[in-house]
Amino acid sequence: MNRLQSKELERAKNLIREGKYEESLEIIKNYEKKQGISDEDKLSALLIKGILYDNTQDIHQIQKIGKTAYRLSQKIGNTKGSIRSLLFKSTILHAGRFSEGLGYINNAESLIHEFEKEKHIELPREKSAVLIAKSWVKVFTGDFDRGIQSALEGLSIRENLEDKKYSNEFSYGCIDPYLPIAMCYNMKGDPNSALGYALKSLEIQKKRDHADLMAGSLTMSGMSSVFKGDINSSIKYCNQALSIAGLKNTWKYMCYITLGKAHIEKGELDTALKYYDKCFDFSKVMGYTHAALTLEWLRIGSIHVMKGDLNKALEIYKRSLEISEKINFSYLTSQSLLYLVSIYLDKKMLDETQVYLLKLKEFAEQTGSPLNSQSYKLAKALILKESGRTRKRAEAETLLKQIVDGEVSHIDVLRRSSVSLCDYLLEELESSNDPEVIKEINPVITRLLEMAKVHHSYSLLAEVNLLQGRLALIQLNLNDARLHLTAAQKIAEEHGLNLLAQKISQEHDNLLDELETWQSLKKTQASISKRMKLASINDSVERLQGKRAIEPTKMVEEESILLIIMDQSGVPYFNHSFGSDWDIDGIFSSFMSAFNTFSSELFERLIDRIKIGDNTILINPVESFLVCYVIKGQSYPAQQKLTRFSDSVKDTTEIWDALNRATKTSEMLELNNPPSLGSIIDEIFIS
Repeated sequence: MNRLQSKELERAKNLIREGKYEESLEIIKNYEKKQGISDEDKLSALLIKGILYDNTQDIHQIQKIGKTAYRLSQKIGNTKGSIRSLLFKSTILHAGRFSEGLGYINNAESLIHEFEKEKHIELPREKSAVLIAKSWVKVFTGDFDRGIQSALEGLSIRENLEDKKYSNEFSYGCIDPYLPIAMCYNMKGDPNSALGYALKSLEIQKKRDHADLMAGSLTMSGMSSVFKGDINSSIKYCNQALSIAGLKNTWKYMCYITLGKAHIEKGELDTALKYYDKCFDFSKVMGYTHAALTLEWLRIGSIHVMKGDLNKALEIYKRSLEISEKINFSYLTSQSLLYLVSIYLDKKMLDETQVYLLKLKEFAEQTGSPLNSQSYKLAKALILKESGRTRKRAEAETLLKQIVDGEVSHIDVLRRSSVSLCDYLLEELESSNDPEVIKEINPVITRLLEMAKVHHSYSLLAEVNLLQGRLALIQLNLNDARLHLTAAQKIAEEHGLNLLAQKISQEHDNLLDELETWQSLKKTQASISKRMKLASINDSVERLQGKRAIEPTKMVEEESILLIIMDQSGVPYFNHSFGSDWDIDGIFSSFMSAFNTFSSELFERLIDRIKIGDNTILINPVESFLVCYVIKGQSYPAQQKLTRFSDSVKDTTEIWDALNRATKTSEMLELNNPPSLGSIIDEIFIS
């Protein structure tokens, strides 16, 4: 290759690194038209073109180039060219042909072993590319530990390379080893580690200012965030990725997967399905069939279960089983079978239930996997639990306790087992009216709470707190019930689970409206079964089982009465009435009476509302102050305003300084003194 031709191809490679693919392709095509170029020159051009199509993820073109380049490299004895050609051919794994893709990678690895004997100076670069390509195979087939190991080994080699100008040469080779590591940690249930690697990738790609690569980092950051329970950040990262012009289909479909999961967590099932529809449109175009995608079939099935469409759920789970068996993904096969048992059981189709139970048993025995064995135990327990026979139900309890008390490596099996055991014990509580059963329920709930915290499942954490509130009601511990409801709503709000937060707030309002009824039940020592019915305990359990969606609550604007800012001792520094016909003195004295009763809980934000007559007092602690809002009507919309107002009071220097001065002078703030106070109240409460 002469010097001018070498410069042409180097220019083409530089344009690829800059993401200018059309310009690069034009240079390569013109170069290939030249007369008299050698086979070595042709191979160089082909390999650069392969890099280009690898970056644009055009699987058809890269397969074509890989085959041509491999034949040519074999003809002229160019081992490095053969290795790179095999890596290009290995991209067939993205079409679900994992064995074939892994075969090409193994062949490349064998060539490297032969090449090592010659101690070629460029060997580490090729070895790194092979290892990182192999890590993606492990991602797609569910072998996450080996995926991490392979990518880390490839990363270590790459970091030791003195010459890093080739670091962008393979999109699934050397471009970004952090992404398969992040994906594996996400699938393993360790989103903190996953997000760390995803953000490391994002940091590097921002420095390179390469839009395509940055999109991948943003997408993986979004996926890691949704697994971490940070729904709002997840949506933000995905939307940033989707806003990048010319975003590759791979990252688009992964964004849609992530957004689908995010909206499931938020309880917005129809929105989630829209994203999943887009996801599968792209997956069909690309021919993608792998573990990460199969997980989404399970989630889509769960959406249809929550929406009450069991026939659609069956269709989805059967498709999930078909794909998981095709790609030999053990966990997904066992879970698909487990879900099929559950759905047929709910449909009372017992023959089909037994068919899939037997398949799950055979699969568990065949694989010898403890997790698959526990999935079988759970499926069997679900069937026994529904039998109605005392002996069989007792066997179901034993199986469920074995799972809950044992070592389970996946959150879904533990969650379903724990909730099923809790449901079993609640049924026993209702039939026996024996409060001792609650002592058996509490450890199960504790395990659920621990699991939710470890796995950052904040929807589960909020739902379990809500269940605890209902259990406290059953035990007639009314204050404890309110504390759990407040905690549950706070968790939901902090993690963007607005529908759930609204539902919990409505439950809290209902409890306050029914306090007299509950106090009457306490006096008469009504039966536990009667209390359970009033507490709607089954509603919580069915949502935890994934059998019921959150029913949207119609929000109605409150009627504003009074706004108060006071200190811990109850001294007011500001109060504002929203109407002239209110008995403000009466409301205020009632508030002070409630304040004296609940002062410690109010400042620790354990109780966020008090009911006095027809009025509700909402309370928000702000450092050493309480900001209180008296209303008639629903609490949730009013709480959003109170939170905005509280934040504005603290963040507006003029108001915050005036408030702190007032604690020393005992002066009262007025609506327009300081002036910004009145304008903020108008903006939040009046406009």
